[in-house]
Amino acid sequence: MIKNIIQEIRTYLKNNSAHLTVEQKSRMYKILNSDNPNFVAYGNKHSNIEKFIRELNSKFQLNFDTWAITDTTMIRVIGPFLGKKGNEELTKKTLAAWSKFDNLWIRRASLVILLKFIMIKKEFDKDYVFEFVEKMVRYPEDYIHKGIGWLLKMVQ
Repeated sequence: MIKNIIQEIRTYLKNNSAHLTVEQKSRMYKILNSDNPNFVAYGNKHSNIEKFIRELNSKFQLNFDTWAITDTTMIRVIGPFLGKKGNEELTKKTLAAWSKFDNLWIRRASLVILLKFIMIKKEFDKDYVFEFVEKMVRYPEDYIHKGIGWLLKMVQ
């Protein structure tokens, strides 16, 4: 079944990829920053990928998380809610709890929530952010470190 899913994903990505210029491809690879020499990016639209993932999910009855699902949910749903005026304490409680979870994606979600909070508020306590990053940097996963990098870019 896994081979069928992988083949469907590859076929979909190839058949629905955007026609990118060399400059666009170069910029995309810099942003994605993959250290995998076999990594291929097709330049598909996020909304199309989300729709395709839902179709795959139904067809194969999948149940797992990815960085894309995590980030999209945090940026589009939970982050804006927590970024509303009056939710500052709830945000801090959520970040504190989620940053300690065993599940990689929940820990990454805490970074993305903080990032979205900073994007919405445009004002933040830099000491709090750096203390939070110090706690998170101890985790070994690349997706946590990439989330930290993304967060620190916003803080500058």
